[in-house]
Amino acid sequence: MDALVCGPSGPGQRVLGRSAALVLVCLLLVGRSVEAQPTVSSTSPVAAFASAPSTSNLTATFSEAVTGGGAASFVVHSALSGQQAGAYSGNNSTTLTFNPTVDFFPGETIFSTLTTAVQ
Repeated sequence: MDALVCGPSGPGQRVLGRSAALVLVCLLLVGRSVEAQPTVSSTSPVAAFASAPSTSNLTATFSEAVTGGGAASFVVHSALSGQQAGAYSGNNSTTLTFNPTVDFFPGETIFSTLTTAVQ
C-alpha cells in the first residue's frame, strides 16, 4: 500500500497535493466535537449588593447542569476573616450553593471564585 505524504515523495509513496492535504486537515478538524462550556447565568446575592442578609448562602446558577462544585472549585473569601468553610450542594444541577459554616458579619465584603473544575 502506498503512503500518502505532503511533500517530496520517495519510493512507494505518492505525493498528496496541497489542496487535497487541506481538505484532509479540514475533515479531521470538523470531525472533532467541541463541547460548549457552561456559563454563569446569575449569582445570589448579585455582585456589589450592599445589603445582603448576613445569613445568606451564595449561589451560582449555570446555563446547564454542572459537576465539580466543592471547596477547591467554589472558593469563598471574606474581607475580614479569609477563606470560608461551609457546605456545598448542587452538583449535577444548574445551581451550586455555598452555605457558610459561620454566618458572615453585617456589612462584610465577600469574594467568591469559581474555577474551571466546575464543568
